[in-house]
Amino acid sequence: IHGKLDININIINHEELLLSAGSYFFTYNQTEAQWSVSFDGLKKLESSGLSRFSQQRVVVDAVHGKLYILTLHQGDLFVVDMKSKQVQKYGAVVNGGHLYSFLLNVDGAIHFIGGTGNAKHQIWNGSSKMFETVYDFRNMYDEYDESDAYIDQLSRCCVVYIASKRCLLLLGAHKKFDRQLSHIYEYSLDGTKQQWKVWNKRIRFPYVCSGAIVVK
Repeated sequence: IHGKLDININIINHEELLLSAGSYFFTYNQTEAQWSVSFDGLKKLESSGLSRFSQQRVVVDAVHGKLYILTLHQGDLFVVDMKSKQVQKYGAVVNGGHLYSFLLNVDGAIHFIGGTGNAKHQIWNGSSKMFETVYDFRNMYDEYDESDAYIDQLSRCCVVYIASKRCLLLLGAHKKFDRQLSHIYEYSLDGTKQQWKVWNKRIRFPYVCSGAIVVK
């Protein structure tokens, strides 16, 4: 695998993991402790237009048997049916920039957050075949950063889903080219008014976060 590719690891089920890089896909069986090439994805994805060396974000929707691949340079979305192996491609699906963005599956809903020059939180709409904005961080400001409060983007952020709390946590991001968010932000998935807010005022997190996991 090319050394400059983004590596994405997703859980398929309690026994299998999916590793992807470009149009290379491998599954790991935890019972057999063995890696194998996954569903001959290379030829089908490349014939649909996915570059072998593309930078991308990948999530698995195991409930509906779908694999979502968002290319970061072109902004194209590839949706793979993991049973039939059919591939569908949708172009220009993101509202705003998509480099250094984050893609997350929450109970079958595909969330797209941030990117270079992009401060939006968007959710995939299967009917319109577009990501639709549910929140824009440019409508708020980082009130705990007195020197530079306004949020222009969410570049290189990391987002995790806390199932027991039914919420998302956003950890770290460039809110401008050379400035980070000051705190961790929380988004509740319950209630009528869904918006992002500072998770804990006492915990500062002025960093860029490349990854995080939730441990039960």
